[in-house]
Amino acid sequence: MPGRTMVEMVSERQIARTELIQPVNARAAGNYASGKRADASGRGSSGEAKPTLAARFAAHRSSLLMGAAIAGCSVVFLFSAAYCIHPYTAEDVSNAASAAAQTAVSAYDRTIGAAFTAAGTAVADAGHRTAEAFGTLKSMFDEDYARWQEERHEELLAKQRQDSAGLVESQEAMAETKAQQEIERAAKNAAHPFTGRMPYVANDYNRILHTSMGEMLYFSQDDSHWADYLYGGTDPMHSYGCGPTVVAMLADSFGADQVPVSPTDVADWASDNGYYSEGHGSFHELIPDGLKNYGLNCAPVTDITERHIRDLLNSDHQIVVLMGEGTFTKGGHFMILTGLDDMGRVTIADPNNMVNTLHPWNLTSILDELMEPSDSDESGAPVWSVSKP
Repeated sequence: MPGRTMVEMVSERQIARTELIQPVNARAAGNYASGKRADASGRGSSGEAKPTLAARFAAHRSSLLMGAAIAGCSVVFLFSAAYCIHPYTAEDVSNAASAAAQTAVSAYDRTIGAAFTAAGTAVADAGHRTAEAFGTLKSMFDEDYARWQEERHEELLAKQRQDSAGLVESQEAMAETKAQQEIERAAKNAAHPFTGRMPYVANDYNRILHTSMGEMLYFSQDDSHWADYLYGGTDPMHSYGCGPTVVAMLADSFGADQVPVSPTDVADWASDNGYYSEGHGSFHELIPDGLKNYGLNCAPVTDITERHIRDLLNSDHQIVVLMGEGTFTKGGHFMILTGLDDMGRVTIADPNNMVNTLHPWNLTSILDELMEPSDSDESGAPVWSVSKP
């Protein structure tokens, strides 16, 4: 109605609400009192049994519906009163919702931002601590490595000093041993039984062989004077010394300088000049080059026939041969064909067997056991002729 104030309108609605509620409240109070009396006696107001929950709800349905209606009216009244005080539109509701949403988003952003900031700070701190730990470990490793290098350097220096001292001692010992051997050899040679006949080297056999070149002192690689001497510092003469022993027999008896030449002298010369082959004895070149070193003529024989060999032995030559597997050796072996006897048989000087040396041999059987020549071998093996200069 026009002309009424807001206070008057609210008062009128409040009076109407009171009038509607009073009858309902009176009925509700009477029902409540009856219910209490019934509860005390265990029976209803009519004296009958206590009704079930469903029956009680049905009996009071109208009252409950009326209460719900009044509550709804109250809510409408409150919203209406709010609207009367401050009217609002759909846009106001939208703006309010947007503002609430923005507030919620801002609060979410602040929460998430704070969480990410805290996480980043924690990761950075952990990374910093890890870097510090790795830095500490690296420093410890560097210190340990530097200490190890220094200790290793000192060990190497100590080993070098020890090796140098040992080398010097070894060289001095070798020089002293060689000097003692020379003294002993000179003492033995001073009283040899062949004075005036040839340069003499003390040996176990003292056997003179009559050869096509003249008298020759026989040497055996098994002689006690040098059997255990290490050819090349490694291999004993008794097993690997046939080459030096053959050269020594010819050089001692027919060499240009007419000085004593022992198998160990030739072995030393051979090892010093590259003719020693470790584990095999001597390279084939030892025969021509070694004999020429002591002033003898030596040449390879290419016509290896019985007739040509006989011609050489009958013309002041001796023949050095390299034998293959057979009667005289299981491998390679040097020996000398020294001449022919009255029956045309060949005499020999076998440096590994005195018994073989003492009896003559069939020349054909010896030539049949020569080592096979090799196209790559330029030494002239397996046969060389030797003569005086």
